[in-house]
Amino acid sequence: MPTAITPRNPAGPPPRPGGGPSGVLRFLGACALVAATPVIVTAGAAIVLPVIGFTSAGVAAGSIAAGVQSAVYGGATCGVFSLLQSAGATIAAPAAMEVVAALGTAAMGARMIQGGGNGDGEEGEDGDGDEGGDDGDDEGKGKGVPEEK
Repeated sequence: MPTAITPRNPAGPPPRPGGGPSGVLRFLGACALVAATPVIVTAGAAIVLPVIGFTSAGVAAGSIAAGVQSAVYGGATCGVFSLLQSAGATIAAPAAMEVVAALGTAAMGARMIQGGGNGDGEEGEDGDGDEGGDDGDDEGKGKGVPEEK
């Protein structure tokens, strides 16, 4: 008995089961996250360490760090406290544009990993991700629905 020949789809390969991102997209997204992480972490540390009291001049008097040093370590500090003080004394904050670029790269990488929309309106009827063409800004106006008072 002859077998039927299935015609090729001229639009390309069939969609992946589940519609998730391909392995290559997920890998590239993970690479983007890995590349962006050091800049974001450094920027966060450059902000947080001085705020809690680890400054270039040493532990700031009256700070959270001074309270922890007094309550836990006394005059002999070691381990994590010493590492935080060393980082606080020597850290250099990345430039603002580097941080913005890193945050954008991280967001793009996360979107690639989760397989989010590609911006062509597939999220919803009007492309804003709310599954409908009405964005809710004109609720009850011009639709014969009386306004509540």
